[in-house]
Amino acid sequence: VFRVQLGLYKGKVPLRDVGLILQYSRQEGEQVKSSDGATVYLSGRYKEFSAANTHKDEVASAGLKNAKVIAFKDGIMMPVEEAVKEAGQ
Repeated sequence: VFRVQLGLYKGKVPLRDVGLILQYSRQEGEQVKSSDGATVYLSGRYKEFSAANTHKDEVASAGLKNAKVIAFKDGIMMPVEEAVKEAGQ
């Protein structure tokens, strides 16, 4: 599964990002904690990398410049390149 990481924040989320995170979190959004205690905001669930990448580009052009595509297998994060290869894309 490919997802878009809207942002990773240690401490408070900058006010300029709050509205965008709320907006894009409506698309299967989720908030998780990283191993170092940072809060990670995710959006979308895609079987195809290209669809996730299109969503990432939309999010980045709206103002969340550090958005990126990440991948999960069985609920565990994995390298995107490996996920693309496994998906045969």
